[in-house]
Amino acid sequence: MQPILERRQRRSTLNVATSPNASTSSNTATSPNAPPPITFARQLDLDPLLSVEPAKPWAADLLRHCARAFADKDSSNLHRLLWMLNELASPYGDCEQRLAYAFLQALFC
Repeated sequence: MQPILERRQRRSTLNVATSPNASTSSNTATSPNAPPPITFARQLDLDPLLSVEPAKPWAADLLRHCARAFADKDSSNLHRLLWMLNELASPYGDCEQRLAYAFLQALFC
């Protein structure tokens, strides 16, 4: 039983002596093998990212153009605008996307 305890004690003293937090003369900042400290060339300016303007509402304008093309019986323009609405519409998106989705549902159902 005694040899097992001695081995455990030796291991624990070895771990303490070789741990990276232990102070040794070869691991100091003045050592020639030590890597240089990390410095950043410039600081990131996050203010422009925080002041981004919200997207301009597009659904109302697109729906007006669709209504105008429908009233003018401009089928090629109406086809193009309805295709755009179909691509942009989503029942799970933001307000504009849901508005376009509701318009298309009302138009085709």
